[in-house]
Amino acid sequence: MIRMMNAAMVKRFHSDNHDQLRTHLADVLAANNFASRIKMLNSLTPYEYICRVWTPEPGSIHPQPHPSDAGTEQLAAIVA
Repeated sequence: MIRMMNAAMVKRFHSDNHDQLRTHLADVLAANNFASRIKMLNSLTPYEYICRVWTPEPGSIHPQPHPSDAGTEQLAAIVA
């Protein structure tokens, strides 16, 4: 993933400001998630793989907590 991002962002694209960079990053990530087929995922896109895994077993994918929420349960227990 890092190699792909480096090739797509740093080596082929010049941005004049942060807004251009953010827009290009969003385009690269969308292309990666919805268009690039990955051999390790049996030639599925990441989006197709997640949809295929999620459908039969919805509880198998666990989202990571947002970093700003990390430790709030422990902090609440200490304060209470």
